[in-house]
Amino acid sequence: APAQVAWSSGGHVSILGAGQSGRPLHGHGGVVKELKLLPAGRHIVGRGWHGSATVWDTASGLARHTLWHSDEIADLDTFPSGDRVATLGNDGAVVIWSAVSGQRLRLLMVHGFGQPRVMRVHPDGDKVITGVYRNMAAPPCVVIWALQTDAAQAVLRQPAGQVRLFELSPCGGALVTASHTSIFVWSVGSGQVLRTLSMP
Repeated sequence: APAQVAWSSGGHVSILGAGQSGRPLHGHGGVVKELKLLPAGRHIVGRGWHGSATVWDTASGLARHTLWHSDEIADLDTFPSGDRVATLGNDGAVVIWSAVSGQRLRLLMVHGFGQPRVMRVHPDGDKVITGVYRNMAAPPCVVIWALQTDAAQAVLRQPAGQVRLFELSPCGGALVTASHTSIFVWSVGSGQVLRTLSMP
């Protein structure tokens, strides 16, 4: 049976197998704040409150790599290929890492639109999307970055309210953002709002 990951309220991580008690994952050096199981199922990546993420081997439970960021990590995501990880720092740096070797493969500075707080890797693997919750100089927005050029491909400026959260559809064709009072459904291809939903 495939492994399952259990994450306690205390931030401790265990791998669960069928009929087995949890096997703890060691080596992070602190409380784990967020976890991702890579699509291939061979690695788990987690981040804590400091400027690093840890990659564990699912089969052995051992920490394989520590990914040191230049600042505290605000968010992380995985690539659909299952062999790469992206981390977003509070300094506006998106770093792409090899989950196999732990090497830094690419650095993308996502400045110019305010400080990003959330990040997703597009399902096709050639774009990174960052969300700016608030910006004193410009409206909150979601920025689509093309990895081929390291440039902003589209800027989606939410019509009203702060960008509290966003999520991609499984195929990557649609994006949903939310403020305190409204939900906006966007076309990733055109950058246009397809629908606005009001919260009760």
